[in-house]
Amino acid sequence: MATLSGAPLPSPVWDGPWLDPTWEGFGGEYVGPSPQPGSLNSQVPVAFVNWTLTGKPLPGWAAWFYQGIHIVPGLIDVGNLLKPETYPVEVWNATTQDQLLDAIDQVRTEGINLTEPTPPPTTFLPLESRFYEVEVTLEGPGRINASYTWRFPPNDPLLQIIGWRIAVFGLSADWGGMMTEAMEWLTDIIEAYDGSEQRIEQRGHPRRGYELLATLPGHEAAVMESLLFGWQSRLYGLPIWMDRSRLDADLDAGSTTIPVSTQYMDYHEGGLAVLWQGPQSHESVEISGIASDEITLVDPIENAWPAGTWIMPLVFARVPSEASVERITDELVRVRLPFLVQPGTDMGGDEGPAPQTYQGEDLLFDSPNRVESLMSTYRRPTDLVDAGIGTVVSTSRTAFPKVATSFEWVLQGREAISAFKEYLFARRGRLKPVWIPSWHSDLHLTKAVTALDDTIAVQSIDYERFVDLQTTRRDLAFLMPDGSWRLRRITGVEAGDPGEELLTLDQQWGDDVQPFRISFLNLCRLDQDRIEIVWHTDSVAVSKASHVVVPE
Repeated sequence: MATLSGAPLPSPVWDGPWLDPTWEGFGGEYVGPSPQPGSLNSQVPVAFVNWTLTGKPLPGWAAWFYQGIHIVPGLIDVGNLLKPETYPVEVWNATTQDQLLDAIDQVRTEGINLTEPTPPPTTFLPLESRFYEVEVTLEGPGRINASYTWRFPPNDPLLQIIGWRIAVFGLSADWGGMMTEAMEWLTDIIEAYDGSEQRIEQRGHPRRGYELLATLPGHEAAVMESLLFGWQSRLYGLPIWMDRSRLDADLDAGSTTIPVSTQYMDYHEGGLAVLWQGPQSHESVEISGIASDEITLVDPIENAWPAGTWIMPLVFARVPSEASVERITDELVRVRLPFLVQPGTDMGGDEGPAPQTYQGEDLLFDSPNRVESLMSTYRRPTDLVDAGIGTVVSTSRTAFPKVATSFEWVLQGREAISAFKEYLFARRGRLKPVWIPSWHSDLHLTKAVTALDDTIAVQSIDYERFVDLQTTRRDLAFLMPDGSWRLRRITGVEAGDPGEELLTLDQQWGDDVQPFRISFLNLCRLDQDRIEIVWHTDSVAVSKASHVVVPE
């Protein structure tokens, strides 16, 4: 045994008064309170303490991979199935031993066909792989949630198949009854006691819908009733008849592009289109790219289509749980069906130019249809105290009423229709306000206005007495003879000559051209979240919308 000579060094741990006396003898000469020199004896070797643990090994990735049977892919997501699709599936015995396939179990596989290279029971050799084919057809339930299990005791690899089947509602629309397109947002409005508002958007995308009228003879009526009978609770592929156009030339099978004008149409990447010749003669395609004069497809088309075939966008839609069919004669049926597009989307197609703005908000100068009268409603929040036996006391909560006016627009041409849709999507229902002139001759000049004038003289309307620069009625829109608009804000008012008021504007007039009409310019929001566009043809539509004045 080796002998080492040395001396312990003092330590505040071992030499302090806090050390218990029983520690003085611990470890022989290794530990002690005395700093006196001495000898140290080596204790090497030291005996180890042995522990016995029980458990089981956990296989790593390599063990899992090479000791199992694998299916590639393990999940097939067909998405929204518009036509039969076939998918290859590989089954690989990754082990180094023979594996016996006893059976292939299947669950909810209606409308799905599995083609097997060799039916079970069959033996897979070590490291052998075999390819199967899975065909998903349009027959079967609307929701696809199927599975196949390969029984290799004790291994049971699983293949899952999910998706949705879509049936195209391929019946032509009746333009004589017109078609309605609807967009519906959801806005929560919190109104303060003084009439100011906090508006909160509740829906990321609007709900879009279409209502179609179809008058169908005998065979087409039977096809329609079959579609309703077997598919009413499921998703339809709904052609957008408003956006239809015809093929100018024959389209060959295998084509990956379709020549069609996409401007102002509801085509978009990742969307769908349909080639249509009749209720039972059509083909749906998926769009991968869009140009101004053609769409590019994800997969080639399967059939040849002659010139004159209709091409139009296709959307997923549902019909309500209750639908009515009018039987005009024993061979003639009329049906009006509302469809709700699934899911809600924003507007597709091209975006138009940025709108004009005033005081930080958009402007709308599209002239409404004046064939019918414009109807305005004055709403003033009031608190009534009425005991039923005496005087009624009314207290206004706000200094101004909220004036709601209903406008109707006749939209002629695809560009005008697209621009109006962009306007609606920019409003997001009742969320975002817009400046709109009253479209009425609210003020009349009594004196000509000149270039340096920043005050105009108008016939008195008791503006100073009753309005007096209220925020909801202090902006003016001047319609000029050339159709342009000049916008000014009233900053002051005073009496002029008898029957006259002088309005001070926020800037000089600028020239000697006299306005054709002076209207109040109102900051408004839509009075409803749901807006409808009634299509009379594929290029003429009408829409009505009420706008209510709100404070800035």
